[in-house]
Amino acid sequence: MAYATADDWLKAEHSQSYIGDLDGDGETDIAAVDHALDAASEEMNGWLASRYTIPVRHEGALRVLKVHCIAIGTYHMARTANQVSEQIETRYKSSIDYLKAIGAGKADLPMPVASSSGGEAGSTSPASSADVQFTSSEKLFSRDSLKDW
Repeated sequence: MAYATADDWLKAEHSQSYIGDLDGDGETDIAAVDHALDAASEEMNGWLASRYTIPVRHEGALRVLKVHCIAIGTYHMARTANQVSEQIETRYKSSIDYLKAIGAGKADLPMPVASSSGGEAGSTSPASSADVQFTSSEKLFSRDSLKDW
């Protein structure tokens, strides 16, 4: 599941639609745009999977992910067409930095956090490698047990 569609890309990148014209016929190649957005979504899932059930389906999160999917997809198409501008590269790097922050737990998607008993699809899932649990015996020393010392 791509986080953005070719229509989303055309609306957001109308001034740069030439990037999607990979065969030079003057028309945006929808299949190429779809391919770039699918690849961008998979790249995003690599960062999101450490904290969220993928693909993310929460409506609020999807609005945010759409913007980043378009930025990443645009970068990949521009790179293929050898037309990466400073603006495109900056947007790409900003999106990757945001996704890295999500993966590291320094940023969150705008969606409810699931409880440990489970949650809706697309919500935070317990990460077994990050969870720490421990048990210990009862306290040996307390004010009461040491009062005669």
